[in-house]
Amino acid sequence: MHREALELLHHLVEESKSNESKAGPTQKFKPEMVIEYLKPLCGTDPVLVLEFGMLVLESCPTQTIELFRSGNLPKDLVCYHLEEHASKTLKKEKARCRTPASL
Repeated sequence: MHREALELLHHLVEESKSNESKAGPTQKFKPEMVIEYLKPLCGTDPVLVLEFGMLVLESCPTQTIELFRSGNLPKDLVCYHLEEHASKTLKKEKARCRTPASL
């Protein structure tokens, strides 16, 4: 149930980002909403917290790291997820830097 709610919320956040430049009254969904949803789940579903926390890490790094620290998540699990996320992000950046358009 929480997974589906988080998937929907994440989708709405991404949709809000892509609609920022369009005019008109729309509900603004922010990455911070994902973090707020995750806070009570730290004690019951740390894997879900880490999985969806990684999705908002780039846009809200301070709040996400604070969530991981204050949520009493297993340190080794947090480190593993951060290393995996950093590795994927670095690979994307390296690939982007190698394209002629970015030079």
